[in-house]
Amino acid sequence: MAKKRKATTQEVAIASPLVPLFTSSDLQKVQPVVYQVLKNSFERDKVNHAYLLTGSDHTQLMQIAILMAQSLVCEHPDILACSYCDSCQRVVKNLYSDGVIINSFPSSIKKEEILQLQSDLANTALEQAQKKYAIIHHIEHSSAEAANSLLKFIEEPQSSSLTIILTTTDENSVLPTIRSRSQSIRCNPVLNPLRMEDFELDESLDEMSWYAYEACALTPLDLEQLLKKESFPLTIDSFKKGLEMINKRYPFAVFGQKQMFNLKESASKEIVSDTWSIFSRLFKDVAAHQAPLGVKMSPKQGLDGLILTQQCQQNLATNANLNLCVDQWLIELENLMKEESV
Repeated sequence: MAKKRKATTQEVAIASPLVPLFTSSDLQKVQPVVYQVLKNSFERDKVNHAYLLTGSDHTQLMQIAILMAQSLVCEHPDILACSYCDSCQRVVKNLYSDGVIINSFPSSIKKEEILQLQSDLANTALEQAQKKYAIIHHIEHSSAEAANSLLKFIEEPQSSSLTIILTTTDENSVLPTIRSRSQSIRCNPVLNPLRMEDFELDESLDEMSWYAYEACALTPLDLEQLLKKESFPLTIDSFKKGLEMINKRYPFAVFGQKQMFNLKESASKEIVSDTWSIFSRLFKDVAAHQAPLGVKMSPKQGLDGLILTQQCQQNLATNANLNLCVDQWLIELENLMKEESV
């Protein structure tokens, strides 16, 4: 088999991610214990050579495994991965030269796949990070021969720069010797998504309003608190006007200041921050090749919008001037919207 090479910019641009975008902030919200464990490991530079992620949600297990791999090679880490840099994008699209992802589910993992993985990772690292990783999803579906080959691979790692990340939804089906030689990280079941019919809501609540509530509420208790929050209707109004501004391509600076946020009268730091939280969710969905609420944006614009919005939120959280933060967001958002959209 030919030696792996670095993917071109065009290859990365057209490739689809293996899983929806999942950031360290997402991990902190849905799996706070796992977040803290990984944060401590990366912060102290004590990353184990083998991990076993266990849980019931196979998609989330893969998302966490990919986030761990991204954190090994990220170009702009804040302890854990940024999820947006070129290296992080190539990891989630399985185009990173020094990484291998095996996801044969629902078929079983064959011995030949493990041997090929070992061969691929035996090559000299091509990337600047000089770190290698192997993600093997649904390890419980390995053949006996594959499991034994993997065990030997874990027991005799090729180099200290290699991290092996295994996932399983059935820990008891994994070889005990593999479990004992890997650091086990258990992911708790995630709460069911909020559903409008489960709450006594205003009958006039439309799809955009519910999207706003859902973006800012992780649990039923969060939603109950939002429903009591006097400023949140103004936040929803700002979000709706912002979405109209994007879809109709109004002059962002003028419309944003006077109509969306009304900086001279009703806008507050809280309203702006909450509005940006909703847009972060919107841009994240768009980046994951979804089109919520009929928004007219490309996945790349969604990713760029997400990065911009989170940066502005961080600036606002450090007591930066509200008007300057809003101006920055409007100007830069308008610039990225000038690119060709879908």
